[in-house]
Amino acid sequence: MRRATLLRYAVLGGLLLFVAWFGVWQVWVVLAPAWGALWAGVLAGLALLGLGIIAVAGAIVIRTRDRLDRAAGTAIDERPGESQE
Repeated sequence: MRRATLLRYAVLGGLLLFVAWFGVWQVWVVLAPAWGALWAGVLAGLALLGLGIIAVAGAIVIRTRDRLDRAAGTAIDERPGESQE
């Protein structure tokens, strides 16, 4: 696996952690006292479903980009003046 692909997965992982913390857990923590644990859990579950969609779509985009880069013979992590020959 190329360094650029690993970096993309790292960025996706950071995004998923951010959304999981603020979009799922904190939604439940804030809304549980006001709406009750059940309805806050339902809303957090919907947010978790959205997080799963983001994860799957992100992985598909990363895999597709890696395959297109390999097919084109370009390497994003190449520095100018260097080649991988």
